[in-house]
Amino acid sequence: MKSGNYFDNQTILITGASSGIGLNLAIELSNLGAKLILCGRNQERLDKVKRMCVNHSELIVGDLLEVSTQVKIRESVSRNQISLAILNAGTNDYMDADQFNADRTNNLMIQNYFSMTHCIEAVLPALLKSKGQLALMSSLAAYGGMPRSAAYCASKSAIRALSQSLDLELRGKGVAVTCICPGFVKTPLTDVNTFQMPFLISPDKASSYIISGLRKKYHEIHFPKRFSLGMKLFMSLPSGVIYKVFSKLGMM
Repeated sequence: MKSGNYFDNQTILITGASSGIGLNLAIELSNLGAKLILCGRNQERLDKVKRMCVNHSELIVGDLLEVSTQVKIRESVSRNQISLAILNAGTNDYMDADQFNADRTNNLMIQNYFSMTHCIEAVLPALLKSKGQLALMSSLAAYGGMPRSAAYCASKSAIRALSQSLDLELRGKGVAVTCICPGFVKTPLTDVNTFQMPFLISPDKASSYIISGLRKKYHEIHFPKRFSLGMKLFMSLPSGVIYKVFSKLGMM
């Protein structure tokens, strides 16, 4: 364990900690001396993550949309004097536009966005007390619409807008709000993709970008830079150009 660094002895909450980016963040932050509160829906997977962490971890097993889980989070972050909350839980559901389904779209918004708003309500009192940091997991998909991803892009755009609004008010109260916008990261969520994923990176690399940005309290952490900066520019182009590029990538 490395000591004498920014995260040493901080208490950090991570939701969606049982796989992908959340799992890697848990391991890396534990190696940096942080004490962790790990949230997920699968007891067995969380137990495995806990065994991989070198520092103390407390587990909260449950659905973030359930009141009982929200109460557990509120009590835990208050009791442990949390200094950072990384709200990372989320999923995806690809859907062709000509088969648009309102229930599936609404469900994805519930899973990605509304589960996060419940978590924010649960952790914010403790973060205001500690003058801590709130990090919300969005995506480069928040920069604009992508094929077969209307619901996902909408949910991630909502998270990005939410983070911007919260940051305007909470920084003056001592709480930094960070929006995390990854590109394609090799996780169980992206393993199902059948199209070409430009600049695909490992969860280890993603965690490195995130931890560096959190340490500096950036408002927005976007990566990898060659892709994220290009995406910002690309999404400002005429829709006809965007359509041609996505077609060549096999995403249409």
